[in-house]
Amino acid sequence: MEDAPQLGRAVSTGASSVVQNQVKYSTLRTTPDSLVARNVQGNGLLVLAKIEGDKFVVAWAAAEAQPDGTYVDVDRAAKSLKGKI
Repeated sequence: MEDAPQLGRAVSTGASSVVQNQVKYSTLRTTPDSLVARNVQGNGLLVLAKIEGDKFVVAWAAAEAQPDGTYVDVDRAAKSLKGKI
């Protein structure tokens, strides 16, 4: 995944937008360990949650998905992977 380094930097810098697979997502919220962004053309959500170090779970969700609920699920998955990969 060639966009991976840029996505990791977007989380750590609190970027206002990210590009994944040539699709631009506008950041809805970011923390040092996560990023939630929505594509303005309606192509869905992009959610990143830190596992540990420079490892993240990256998930995409449908445009109608709720950002907060989606983040909770992705963060839970990331926490379950800590120390396992």
